[in-house]
Formats: sequence, C-alpha cells, structure tokens
Amino acid sequence: WKITEPVQTDADPFEVNAFINLAKLEVKKSLQPGEVSLKELGLDPPAYTVVLNDQKLAFGAQEPIAARRYILANGKVALVDDPPAEALDADYADLVSRALLPAGAEIQSITLPKLRIARSTDGKSWALTPDLPDASSDARQKLVDAWTHASAMWNAASPKDGVKGDAVEIALKDGSVIKLIVTARDPQFVIARPDLGVSYTLSKQLAEQML
Repeated sequence: WKITEPVQTDADPFEVNAFINLAKLEVKKSLQPGEVSLKELGLDPPAYTVVLNDQKLAFGAQEPIAARRYILANGKVALVDDPPAEALDADYADLVSRALLPAGAEIQSITLPKLRIARSTDGKSWALTPDLPDASSDARQKLVDAWTHASAMWNAASPKDGVKGDAVEIALKDGSVIKLIVTARDPQFVIARPDLGVSYTLSKQLAEQML
C-alpha cells in the first residue's frame, strides 16, 4: 500500500487494515434517512468520509448508549461498533510506514553528524570518513544494517520546516537521498523526516547502534 496524498510514501500495512476492515463492520441496526435527522446524527455534514472502491461511507456521531457509530452508506443509516481511531484520524502520520527506509532499499552511504560510511568501489566493504582503522568490517556492516532495518514504535506529525537537530543523509542505490533529522535521544530516540512531515519514535536502545 502507498500513500499518494498529501505525500507519496509507503503506508503501514497494519494501520491500513483499519480502513480495509471497515468493509467487514457488522451492522447492528439500520435506519431509513427519512426516519431520522441526519444533522442530529452528525451526518449532515458527516465528520469523515471514506471511499472503499466505489462505496462511499459517511461517518457521523456516536450513539451515546452503546457508543456505536452512525454511518450513512447505500442510502441507509447504519449503527456499527465504533471502528479503530486510525480509520477516523485526520492526521496521516500514523498511516505512514514505520520503516525509515523504503522496502528493498539498498544503502550506498550514510552521513551522520560526525561520521560518513560509504560503500567501497568493490561493493563488498564499507569505508569510513574519517577513517577508524579499529572499526571491524562486522561493526561497519552492523551500522548499515541498523539503518536498513530501523523501524519506529510509532509515528507522529511534525512540521515540514523548522525542525531542529542533527542532520542525517542516506543515499540509496536508486540515486535518491533521504534527509532525516535526529531531534531527540532521550527519553526516546526520535528521528524526523521533514519532507514527509513525520517524526519516528524508535527504541532508545537503537540510538547507540545507529549513531
């Protein structure tokens, strides 16, 4: 799954399931629109609209007794168990893939605040700038692997400009460059990606491996 608007990036498959599962919601009760006030049910206008293929689902307010949600679909008002918040979240950040790099990405170089690691011309080893002779080939590979497989515990929205912290640049084999900013290391390890307007919160233990 891909997010195409307002940014273009991989989507988190687990979070996308919140949308897909809307199609499986059990209708607890059906009402004819003429029998109720759509405005009183929060359906005129609706709070949110979700389109699954060609089916439009308009989401209204919660029914106060059982906390079920009013949905207008196929000309009828349905009462369903309230779906997960991800399906009704106006913020797209938690739908962005929690992986820092695209699926299948191959790193060519990583520029950290005090170190740069790049694939050697033979393609089989990693060179450091400044050079650290005591850094074994295994240690260098572990640094690259840490970034290759890094995944956030959760995402949050962040501004697309004005983010402060230590800059990191990752050049990929396909020629693209991903620009990140380390905004916090304690109490959590947080990395922002300004072009997506997303901040990734990772395990604090990963900071030492990745930096």
